[in-house]
Formats: sequence, structure tokens, C-alpha cells
Amino acid sequence: MTLNCEICNISIIGGQMRKVSATKKLKVIEIKRRFIVVEKRALKEIALVASAGVIRSEDLKVDVYDKEVVLLTGNNVSELGILFLEEGGDEKNIKKVFVEEKTFLEKKLEAGDIVFISRGAHFRAAIVREEDLRFDLLPSPNFLVIKVNPEQSAEVIVAYLNSFIGQQQLNHIAVGASLRNIPVGKLKDFNIPYLSQEKQSALNTLFYKNIAALESILALYTQQQRVFNAVISNLVEE
Repeated sequence: MTLNCEICNISIIGGQMRKVSATKKLKVIEIKRRFIVVEKRALKEIALVASAGVIRSEDLKVDVYDKEVVLLTGNNVSELGILFLEEGGDEKNIKKVFVEEKTFLEKKLEAGDIVFISRGAHFRAAIVREEDLRFDLLPSPNFLVIKVNPEQSAEVIVAYLNSFIGQQQLNHIAVGASLRNIPVGKLKDFNIPYLSQEKQSALNTLFYKNIAALESILALYTQQQRVFNAVISNLVEE
């Protein structure tokens, strides 16, 4: 049994009732006949949420458009919750443009920021890591940018937004028929589980272990596929 209350000043734990802050959003979940209260907060209470806005750019360096940057697109957001930035080779997926220096300084992405694809068939979030800053990054208009408060883990937010339950709730607040999107105001009001520092730390560790495990599986798959293709080619040529 799951009970939701938008404004609640009563919680139930182990069959006992107690008062809590009236401003907190709580979710009461029954697990093995025990009641556990999960506090939830609107995203705007734990982070700054803003639209990427329109960025004027040029493909070539001209006049004041002299700052070269990488303009993020949906192709740069992996399902793992991190950015995929490949500068060369068959998997090249970055788009370099020139913008005004002041535009870059105003809208540049920093480590710990979250980019959220707010338009299209799939809504996804990814965290900007230190290693991504080998490029000067700007978000395209299809993104919303989330800058979390110091006490809040960006990894927790990314993991929840990309999770099955998070995706269900995002689809519920999406608007539009032909082009689905989530307005910045709706994402600001989107409720996120508010975890203790201990639980946030544990989830952070699990977040990156999960990425490492899935990347290892993908590397093994890619290697095996290349070996298989090479064998087929040799057999055909014989």
C-alpha cells in the first residue's frame, strides 16, 4: 500500500502516529507490514532549475563569435546518466560552434551540473563530470539545466530522473502531442526523494559502480562483435 500526501503533518511508523512539519511532502510505503516514511521535496527546493535558452552561434569564427565551444545535443546524453563526448573516429558526436565570450561565461556548464533533455520521445538526465570539461560545454535549447545545492547529490537526482518510476512521473507531467516536452516550471515542482547524507553517499558509489559494470559489458560485446565479423569476412573471402 502506498499513500501520498501533498501537505501532511501526520506520519505513520510501525503503526504509531506522530506529527511532522506541515511543509514536508511525504510518501508512506508499507513494506512487510511496516510503514516507512519517505520525505520528498520539490526540485526547486534543492536545486536551481533553468532553461538553457537560445544561444546565438556561428559555424565559423567571425567577428565577436570567437569562442569555440561544444554545443551539447541529445546524442551526447547516454542512458547511463553521463555525457558521451567523442571528438573523432566513427563515433564522433560533438558539435563545435563559435559563440561570444560573454555568452559562454554566462551559460557554461560546470562539473556537477545536470543537463536534462526536456523535449522529444525520451526524457533523460546526465551529470557533467570533471573529465567532460576538457571541452568548453554549452547546452542547446532542448535542455534544462539543474544546478544542485551543496548538500544535495547530483547523482541521486540523475538516478531518480532516469529510473523507471522517475520516467513514469515525468511522462505524467509532460505536455504536447506531436512534440512532447516538460516546461521548466513543471520540472521545478517535480518531487524528488530527499535522502540522508549517508544514503546519498551510498547511492553515489552505486551509481558509478553501475556505470563501470555496464561499460565493461558493452566493451566485451563490442569486442566479440568485431571478432565475429572478422571470422565471417575470412570465411567469405576463402
